[in-house]
Amino acid sequence: MQNPERSTKRCSRCQQSQPLAAFGKNRASKDGLNGACKSCLNAVQTERRRALGVAEQKRGPAVGATEKWCPGCDRILPRGEFHRSPARSGGINSLCKECSRAAVAKSYRKKRDDQGKPPRRGTLPGQKWCPDCAEFRPVEVFYRNKASADGLAAYCREHQRARVDASRARNGGNRNYHLKRRYGITEAEFDEMFVDQAGLCAACGEKKAEHVDHDHDSGKVRGLLCFTCNVALGNVGDDMGILLDLVDYLEEFGCEPQLTHLQRSMLRSIRAALPLSPSGSDPHPPTSSPEPGEDQQAS
Repeated sequence: MQNPERSTKRCSRCQQSQPLAAFGKNRASKDGLNGACKSCLNAVQTERRRALGVAEQKRGPAVGATEKWCPGCDRILPRGEFHRSPARSGGINSLCKECSRAAVAKSYRKKRDDQGKPPRRGTLPGQKWCPDCAEFRPVEVFYRNKASADGLAAYCREHQRARVDASRARNGGNRNYHLKRRYGITEAEFDEMFVDQAGLCAACGEKKAEHVDHDHDSGKVRGLLCFTCNVALGNVGDDMGILLDLVDYLEEFGCEPQLTHLQRSMLRSIRAALPLSPSGSDPHPPTSSPEPGEDQQAS
């Protein structure tokens, strides 16, 4: 820890007393500062670079507080274009993100070359390994996939389409593939439900059953509905309370149902008892209300 009463420190190299600001931070030391001043350390680093034949570092231009100069691409960029680096004085890396990725990739390829091994899959910048092509391809030839770590599909577009077509063919075509993927039923099971419902909506019993209705929580298929009933259930979120409130609302304003619940049940029984027409089409019983029986007549 630094002594608050001290304002200067003696450099271990030049043996001169200098202000504390002339020393770099060092958490490992007792006072939290380097033993040598910044000027001496910079001179030592310069000598080492010259001995190793390394070119001197570029001196960047003056920039604002929200910008930083990248020595790799010689550009002045916003600080958000640099990776964080708590170990550095500014808290961010010296190279921008693009140059940093290129430097890491170059270092990795050099290391693999020194070992006599090819780069592992998915390590070339701007490219991605396609298992079916058995080679690296530009990232532009891959579909986007948010679920993957790199945001791209596992195969290039050509082989991705081929695999999807092959999967659909194994599952009996596009319609069967869609039903199995979305609802867990086959096309034959759909047709069986359609025949059991006489081709009519399981809710209103009037329009053609075209849409699969399922429980969004459990995924269980409940029946086949027409477009209107399916949309109605979706809009209320399968909430029976809302449906009952809507019935009360309509009754409050004098709206009456076209058929009573008893009449609708009787109509469904009549539909089930009628045979199919010779052409194989669905039966179309009369939609008028059934005549009341003797027990329903007024006394």
